[in-house]
Amino acid sequence: MKQVYSDGAARSRHDSITIDGFRAFSRQAALLMRMLPLLVVLLAVTAGCDRGADPVELPPTPVVSARESWAVVRRAYVRIQGEPAVGSSIQGHVRRGAILAVIERTPFLDTVDGQRDHWLSVAGDEISGWVFGAYVDTYTTVEQAQTASRVLRGE
Repeated sequence: MKQVYSDGAARSRHDSITIDGFRAFSRQAALLMRMLPLLVVLLAVTAGCDRGADPVELPPTPVVSARESWAVVRRAYVRIQGEPAVGSSIQGHVRRGAILAVIERTPFLDTVDGQRDHWLSVAGDEISGWVFGAYVDTYTTVEQAQTASRVLRGE
């Protein structure tokens, strides 16, 4: 059985159900499209949440690493301190031209003898400790440090 609609088209009951169903689907799709941004944000916020997960434990942050890896003493003698401070115990002395491996650098600047610099944790052949950065020149390769050492010793 066909019916004539206001648009002048004759449709069967089956066609009418299909058209009405499509209209209902279109309204639902439009609603979903309006809600989609909200759903995406909600999903993004909750995706990283895991209430049952253990907290991540990061290792303690060490003293800021030095970019340079070698230091050459430029003064006649330099004290190697036990801590990065002038008043700390003296571990020993090194002479001009001595090459020291730089282990780390303090994150803070200090002023010693009117000069402002970082303290460097260093290690030599038989000594390790802290030296004030203004008393040494730093180099990225051992070859550069060896050349500078020879120049400072007059070789």
